[in-house]
Amino acid sequence: MKVGPVVVFTDVDGTLLDHFTYDFRPALPAIERLNRLAVPVVLCSSKTLGELRALQQLIGVGEAPLIAENGGVVWFPDVGESPSGEVILGPPVDELEQHLRSLEERFGFSARTIVDMSLDEVMERTGLPPEAAWRARQRKASLPFVVVGADPPWPDVEKAAEAEGLRLTRGGRFRHLLGSCDKGEAVELVLDVLTERWKTRPLSVGLGDSRNDLPLLEAVDVPIRIPNPESSAPLGDELPWAMEVEQPGPAGWREAVERWMRGDVP
Repeated sequence: MKVGPVVVFTDVDGTLLDHFTYDFRPALPAIERLNRLAVPVVLCSSKTLGELRALQQLIGVGEAPLIAENGGVVWFPDVGESPSGEVILGPPVDELEQHLRSLEERFGFSARTIVDMSLDEVMERTGLPPEAAWRARQRKASLPFVVVGADPPWPDVEKAAEAEGLRLTRGGRFRHLLGSCDKGEAVELVLDVLTERWKTRPLSVGLGDSRNDLPLLEAVDVPIRIPNPESSAPLGDELPWAMEVEQPGPAGWREAVERWMRGDVP
C-alpha cells in the first residue's frame, strides 16, 4: 500500500466524528489498519488541545502530533527529540478578545464567545457532555463565538480582521477569530518535524469536510473531501483533483482511507 513513511492528517467534527452524535466507531476498522501499519493519524481541529488529547486516547490513534485550535496550537509527543509539548502559533485569547470587541464596536454587532458562555450553554450549543464542554472552553490561541442578533457585513469584518493580522473562519457551530496561522501552516510544521526525525519526507494524506479545512487539504499530497450536508461552510468546487466519497462523517472517512489504501486515487 505504501512506499516509505506515511502520515494522515484529519479534521475531526463532521469528518472523523459524526456531526450530531460525535460517533467515530464506523471509522474504527480503517483506524485499526493504519495503526497496524504504524501510520500516524494527526487530529487537526478547531477543538482545544485538551479535547484532542482526550479524543486521541478514546479513539486509540496513539501518540501522534496534534493540531488544535485551527492551527493555533501544535503538540508533539515526547520521543526524546525537539520539539516536544506545545508550540503556540497564534496570539493569546485575551488579545483576541480585545480585537473582537473592537470589531463589534466598529461594525455594530454583538458577539458571545465560548469563554463567556456558561458550561450549560456550551453543552446546549455543542451537544457535548460536561467534561468535554469544559475542555472546549480552555482556549489558548483562538476564540470561537456566535453573533447575538443581526449579522454584520462579514466580508468587511474579515478584511478589517486581516488588516490586524487576524483571520475569521466559520466552523460547523461557531465562527472563530484567530491569528494569521491556519491548519495548513500547522500541517507544514508537523511535516517538517517528521521529516527531520525520519530523515525523509513522508507522504501526507488529508481529510476534511469544510472550507475551514482548505489549508489542510492544500498542504497535503493526497487531499480527500468528506461531504457534510450539515456544514454551514461546506467545500465547493475547490481542489477538483481531490478524492471524493459519498458518505459523510466516519463512514465516509473509512471509505476514503480504504479506497486510498487500495490505490484508488485521482
